[in-house]
Amino acid sequence: MTAGGRPVRVHLFSTGRVAVKTRFKEARVSGWLSIADFIFDRRWTEWLPIWVMVVEHPEGIFVVDTGERAEVCEPGYFRSSGVLRKFF
Repeated sequence: MTAGGRPVRVHLFSTGRVAVKTRFKEARVSGWLSIADFIFDRRWTEWLPIWVMVVEHPEGIFVVDTGERAEVCEPGYFRSSGVLRKFF
């Protein structure tokens, strides 16, 4: 890949893993029904990588973080979600 005739390099780094509800990854319906489908889904995916991309571009180096917050692993992080937290 090039930009203005100069090379662009992309590096992928896995910074962790996450499992999500299957309907988050593979929705069956759209609109409001998708929310209910997601909430009541009890199945989870396999462990999926959390990626960070480092792009070496002629205009500079860019970091694209597509991951989760580190605090999500702390006990009580989802406490403010109330009764809904058990669904997510």
